[in-house]
Amino acid sequence: QEESALTPVFFYQFATASLERGAHQEAVFLATKAVEKDPRNRAALLIRAMAYLDQGDTPQALADFEALGVRPTKFNAKEL
Repeated sequence: QEESALTPVFFYQFATASLERGAHQEAVFLATKAVEKDPRNRAALLIRAMAYLDQGDTPQALADFEALGVRPTKFNAKEL
């Protein structure tokens, strides 16, 4: 199947599955494809932000969170 025939939902679903199994780079790649095909795909942007965060790329994660209108704050995990 040619990439042009694949939908943003296809890329989003596979990005989500990749993130769930810890394949962060793959999740970033697939979520980026979903966003490129549909820039309004907020779910894919969130998956990409989470994947960036999980792989330690805080600046990229923050850029995606800010694009979503979310401003994450620091917290102490011991306080949870």
